[in-house]
Amino acid sequence: MNDGGSLASATDVLRVEHITRRFGGLLAVGDFSLDLHKGDLQGLIGPNGAGKTTAFNVITGVYAPTSGQIHLGNKRIDGLQPAVINRAGIARTFQNIRLFQNLSVLDNVAVAFDRSPRGLWHTILHSPQSERRRKQVEQQSMDLLATLGLDDKAGFIAKNLPYGDQRRLEIARALATQPTMLLLDEPAAGMNPQEKVELMELIRFIRQQFRLGILLIEHDMKLVMSICEKITVLDHGETIALGTAQEIQCNPDVIEAYLGEPVH
Repeated sequence: MNDGGSLASATDVLRVEHITRRFGGLLAVGDFSLDLHKGDLQGLIGPNGAGKTTAFNVITGVYAPTSGQIHLGNKRIDGLQPAVINRAGIARTFQNIRLFQNLSVLDNVAVAFDRSPRGLWHTILHSPQSERRRKQVEQQSMDLLATLGLDDKAGFIAKNLPYGDQRRLEIARALATQPTMLLLDEPAAGMNPQEKVELMELIRFIRQQFRLGILLIEHDMKLVMSICEKITVLDHGETIALGTAQEIQCNPDVIEAYLGEPVH
């Protein structure tokens, strides 16, 4: 396992190499590999229980892999703590929205921007540095909210936002950690059709604006097929297909295991 030192360099490629994760006798993910470059927009699909979220959890350090390796640029990151992996440049969202529900929209983003222990001590001591840092973080947060179209809701309490805006805020908070790779776990879950259209536009915009590599778990096949250039399909923890949207929706193994019929 890597010790986490000097993770900031050469983070243009996330390389997942033959990852396996077992829980006792249960194979959750088997021999899973993936290359995600900055600027890529890829999809990860499959039936419920296929191992998609487990793969995300291994990449982001929630679980250590049973075998295999993960590299971000030239640094090995498998087995590191989630916070270390996040600081290295990988951010994620979750199936179930995880916000500070009783904090403002602005504060939700500001917390993600300002994570240094030094900043905490300056705040406790009410030093001049803390006031300068507070203003800097507030401006950074407002700039990001403006970029994502949430600046007019900066003072709202997070739990009072419409559902689609809560999803957008969760993505904003992930972006505040300044990642090079962004993993989105079912971002369209619970959205109405108009919100899904707006989400597709947002994901495309984020990829272009922030030059991120984006890996997307999603069950809405219209969304996935519309925006993902490459798609990996899991079933019972195993990769059964990898290809373009057109290749995936015509793949007989994928149709049998998941799609049921080609997606148009």
